[in-house]
Amino acid sequence: MTSRAERRYRVVTAFQRRVGNPLLRRMPFQTLLETTGRVSGLPRTTPVGGRRVGDTFWLVSEFGGRSQYVRNIAADPRVRVRIRGR
Repeated sequence: MTSRAERRYRVVTAFQRRVGNPLLRRMPFQTLLETTGRVSGLPRTTPVGGRRVGDTFWLVSEFGGRSQYVRNIAADPRVRVRIRGR
């Protein structure tokens, strides 16, 4: 990965972790994904963008396989999705 792309990844990830995610978790309309931490085993809640189509939920990961919640899903595919507070 180029240094510019790596710098962007670090800045965006730090902002999301410290500012964006804590605020968005409190919004009633936000879709939340709960995974199990692959190392800690603790529940992790992340606001995500996605859409439900039938019984399937599709989501988009900005950084693909580098996103921690994607890695957590790969380690343990059992997840919970909260859509509009349910």
